[in-house]
Amino acid sequence: MRYQQIIFDVDDTIIDFAAAEDFALHSLFNAHHWPLSPELQRQYHSYNQGLWCRLEQGEITYEELSEMTFHDFIKKNLGLEIDGMKAID
Repeated sequence: MRYQQIIFDVDDTIIDFAAAEDFALHSLFNAHHWPLSPELQRQYHSYNQGLWCRLEQGEITYEELSEMTFHDFIKKNLGLEIDGMKAID
């Protein structure tokens, strides 16, 4: 029997998303010399999850999510104006 498709569930099955998010966030903040406390990291996680929920509900597009992810969060919490797309790259 030949399979037509193979589907993988990567969310916390194959990839540890919490560890990946932790590594990526620390890498980004360290690269820009921005302070990152455990509380700020918790706030980011909550904010990011909210954006993904809004995407799933059709309230925003993936492009909007990508721009907002860091632009809005960094502006609100660090008072810095950044290019959200450059930060997400």
